[in-house]
Amino acid sequence: MLTPVSLVVDVPTLMTVRAEAPYRSVQEVIAAAKAKPGRLTYGSGGVGSSNHLTGALFASAAGIRLEHVSYRGAAPAVTALLSGEIDMAFASTVEVLPHLRAGRVRVLGVATPRRVPELPDIPAIAEILPGYSALNWYAMAAPRGLPPPILARMMETLAALRNLPEIRSRFAAVSAEPLLTGPRELAALLDQDVPKWQRVVAEAGIHVE
Repeated sequence: MLTPVSLVVDVPTLMTVRAEAPYRSVQEVIAAAKAKPGRLTYGSGGVGSSNHLTGALFASAAGIRLEHVSYRGAAPAVTALLSGEIDMAFASTVEVLPHLRAGRVRVLGVATPRRVPELPDIPAIAEILPGYSALNWYAMAAPRGLPPPILARMMETLAALRNLPEIRSRFAAVSAEPLLTGPRELAALLDQDVPKWQRVVAEAGIHVE
């Protein structure tokens, strides 16, 4: 068992299609999937990865069936999208933004509860499917029984790093939000997210081999 320390960053996940794809909105994808159950494919960085679960949650919320295609990492999944091997990809801003800026992909929605400030014209999927949220967060944890003075020092260090201009600019380049929450908030998020994703895994029949 680990000791929660703090959330560190949230990196948005984007629902992405090729620039040449016929789909121009989340609604159009849902309509196409309902017309062709199980025919539309989406890629992710591996079975059980956060992006796989993001897509499974989307399919469940929309009441559609999508075919998942697993790759050895998010970057290969986006490469497969660009080549036309799959219809969609759920991937983070880190993998998608360079291709979006180059005009090679179209982003239909973000998996965050609200729009991303750096991408104001792209709707949150929650605008179409109320309550949908698939946060792609990263956190810091420590060994169980961490002495309080060490925990306090870690929080001070994280706060200092969070405010460094070079750190903030790196995060801003990929529309990532630097976070500093503390142990209680991280523990509460874990209590909320773990059962949610357990349900998604069970409903989608996801098995990691």
